[in-house]
Amino acid sequence: MSERMGYEGVSEPLLADQELPPWSASELLAHPYRRAVLRYRRWGTGPFHLADVAREVARQVADGSGGDGPPTRSVYIALYHNHVPKLAAAGVVSFDPGERLVSFPEAPADDG
Repeated sequence: MSERMGYEGVSEPLLADQELPPWSASELLAHPYRRAVLRYRRWGTGPFHLADVAREVARQVADGSGGDGPPTRSVYIALYHNHVPKLAAAGVVSFDPGERLVSFPEAPADDG
């Protein structure tokens, strides 16, 4: 499986395996909230409740800024209405807005 290095050294094999136009991968990685959501994959494929994801995203953004980050509630709202649906539309995550669950596709088996 090929990997691409995204912004801030985020290795995104999920994006590398998708059939996306070249601008799509960079657009998906352009916002720190979406990068943080993709880093959440290290905890497994899920499903994860969006509130848990939002807390981790807010923590990562605060750590990256060296100060206080955004309130978790504002991160949650932005993830629910904008960022997670954009990732879901690209096929990088699955999102159930009714249950507020985010999951990641299984990584393809490595043939090598």
